[in-house]
Amino acid sequence: VHGYTSSHASMQDFAYEFYQRGYSVLTPDLRAHGNSEGEYIGMGLNDSKDILSWIEYINDKNPDAEIVLHGVSMGAATVMITAGDEELPENVVAVIEDSGYTSAYQMMKEQLETRFSLPSFPILNVAEPVGRVKAGYFLSDANPMKSLENSEVPMLFIHGDKDTFVLPYMQNELYDSYKGYKETLTIKGAEHVASRNLEPDTYYNKVFSFIDNAKNQ
Repeated sequence: VHGYTSSHASMQDFAYEFYQRGYSVLTPDLRAHGNSEGEYIGMGLNDSKDILSWIEYINDKNPDAEIVLHGVSMGAATVMITAGDEELPENVVAVIEDSGYTSAYQMMKEQLETRFSLPSFPILNVAEPVGRVKAGYFLSDANPMKSLENSEVPMLFIHGDKDTFVLPYMQNELYDSYKGYKETLTIKGAEHVASRNLEPDTYYNKVFSFIDNAKNQ
């Protein structure tokens, strides 16, 4: 699952790695991205319901499917929120989140303060009700950290330690708070969503060894 303002096209290198190992791969466009309809970006909240619909589609085609969710950035937030949904089918066997944020609100707050030297108050306080009216949700509702309280799916947390968009401490907070089976990978020198480019062997060896471990949980 791709990230903010991106599309399925940015995920084809991931798809290739999974396909080469015998997986069937689905790379959807999130709402208001790529070929999908929609006017407003959901920051993973509304998109998680669409991922559940895709899971249902897969299960209709193949009831014996074992499903792995893999997302980057906003896509990572999406799969984490999906993992915490009470309607998640049991045949989702593993989740991989790469460069995901604890919450969209906290990520925006960090960006305003560190990247633009702007105060989060009153900007985000004004943005919250506007988002609710325009897009149908509060920014603070897109909260992967809270969603993970309801998940026990095996999960791999990946981050680059030079990420200035989603700050690396968020990986630690997500990992430390998660109660299910979990593994982690930090790539030194990697910027946002760049871990698999900087250290591809390390990245994919970890991904697929994690999936093997997850299936035994």
